Order: sequence, then structure tokens, then C-alpha cells
Amino acid sequence: METTIPQTNFTNVPKAPPVESLSLGPSAPFSLRSESESFAYILGAFLAHTEVGTKAGKQVSFASENRESLQIVAHHLRACFDYSPEINPIRIDGRDLHRLIVCSPALSRHLHTVTDDNQNVPWEHLETEKEQRAFLRAVFDQAGWMSCGSSPGIGINKTRGYDLLRDVARVAMSVGIYPLLSDATLATLRFRERRDWLVFENTIGVSLSKDADKLSDLCTMRATKRSFEIEQFEGALRLARETNLSYSEIAKAIDVPVCSVRDWVKGRGTPAIVKRALALEPQVADLQDHRVITLLYRHLGSSSEVARQCAKVLRATEVSLRIERDRERFSAVRGDSDAIAKLLGI
Repeated sequence: METTIPQTNFTNVPKAPPVESLSLGPSAPFSLRSESESFAYILGAFLAHTEVGTKAGKQVSFASENRESLQIVAHHLRACFDYSPEINPIRIDGRDLHRLIVCSPALSRHLHTVTDDNQNVPWEHLETEKEQRAFLRAVFDQAGWMSCGSSPGIGINKTRGYDLLRDVARVAMSVGIYPLLSDATLATLRFRERRDWLVFENTIGVSLSKDADKLSDLCTMRATKRSFEIEQFEGALRLARETNLSYSEIAKAIDVPVCSVRDWVKGRGTPAIVKRALALEPQVADLQDHRVITLLYRHLGSSSEVARQCAKVLRATEVSLRIERDRERFSAVRGDSDAIAKLLGI
């Protein structure tokens, strides 16, 4: 029986206004310059610093012992909004921290809306691979950990954050990392294998100087056991099913030990990466839904609620064709979700 491994996924897109309507500051408006990796980074930092379930207020706050991490957040705020917040020292519960505050009800409301009060990943803003990488870098820059000890790995913990980290795992899957996710009051997302650390280093990377050396040490550690790729596992099963090649010939073709090929084909073993991917499979939604949502949200300013309804009945190619054929009428109702839904016939 062929095993289907999930490769990527996008889901749980909450209702939100178009990002172009955001402003910073309690009085002076500052428009977001463009949909960018910098805003994806800000979203990742927000999820890392904010407790799950926190409601929107009049400001967005980031606090850390590491001033450098807040300087990076400030850099991305300047890139997005041409806005330079101050970073000030503060003492909380006997700890000396640094804090960055953005006094903007509009930004707070938007961040809380697209994340469902920090319970889901904001897929509207993660359409491109660059945005996904920037988001993941922010999450791990701001709240992640790296260990080179007896149990090496890269991870993040979040109190009551299983659903949120499950969504973060989905983003990681989109760049080729299949993490281990544990459910508890303190939920944990962890990258356990050297192949995942190498993918992390090459596709996501780190911004903080304190993390650069740790990541380098992790990636140069000698692997205690060999890691395999999903493609090797699927290739072994396919060749065994579709050809008359022997186990040794299959092993040579996909660069895997003969004993591993034999175990996979006979169902006596499965690579760890495949087990993790299959554990996440029940959470994987159809990429088609995200394409419809992205088309409507980014190009028409439609709310995500209407976009989700469209995704249930329309294919992305159909939506794209309708917009292209009747661009003037769609442009005339940009941002009016009800009018857009009417034009699409739903």
C-alpha cells in the first residue's frame, strides 16, 4: 500500500481587514509600505512574545532579556512602517529586561485578528516561501532554544500553545522540516535530526549573534544514526512495487542500506522523518483552499471569512479566470466582501 506523505499545507485563515489599512501611532497614521518579509517577521515575533488567548489592546509589547532581539524587531518595524520605536530597560518580577512598545490600536487589533488572539498562524501573510522563512526565523529568534548537550536540537515551548505550535509545524513542513510536536500544558515543537538542523541553517537561519555559534555547532555534530529522506522511502516502495529489482539494486539506486530497504518494503520499519510527517498528516488541509483565500485577500481585499466560503465551492484557477475576465467590475468593489461574493456567484 502506497504511503502518501504531506508536503505542505495552509489552513485556519482568520477574518481580517486588508493589511494596507493598518496605521501606527495613536494619532499620526503610518501606512504599511508593502506586503513583505518584514511584516512576516513582525508576526512571528508577536506570536513568540504574546501569551496564547491574550486580547487586543491599545499597544503591542515585546520584552526580552536580549536587547539585540528587540533591535531586530525595531528594524523590521522601520522597514514596514517607517516607524522607530524606543527600547527601554524595565524590571519585571526581579528580572532586568528590555521592552519595546508600539502604541497602535490598529496594529494590535490586526495582529490579534489574523492570529485569532495568538492561537493560529496568520496564513494571509505567508503566501511566499520568503515570508514563511522570515516568519519561522522570527519565532525561533524571539522564543526558540538550541541545545548541543545530551539531547541536542532546536525547539520552542509555548504554554497552552499546542494549536499554535501545530500551525508553526505546518509552516516548517512547507520548507522541508518535519518537527516533533508534543501536547502538554507546556507544548513543545522540536527539530531533532541533523538533517533538519541543516535545512534550518540553509533555509531559515538565525539573526542573533548568540544563536549563530550554537547552530553551527549543531550542524557540525556527528550524527549518531543515519537520517533518511521521505523521497528515499517513497522511492523504495515505488521501485519494489513497479519493478523486478532486487533489494540490493533498489538500495544502490536510492543510496540506502539494503537492510533498510528490506524493512521498509516488508513493513517492518519506517524512517523517523516519515513517522513525524504522518503524525502531522491529520492536520494537513488542501493547499487549494489557501490559493483561493490568497487570491481574494491579496488581490481584492476580501475578508477571509468570505474567502473561506469561496474556497469550499470554487477552484483557484476558476477564481483567477473570473477576476481576469471581469477585472474592472472586481476592481470597482475592492474591499467589499459582499459585492465580491455576489460577483463570484456564492
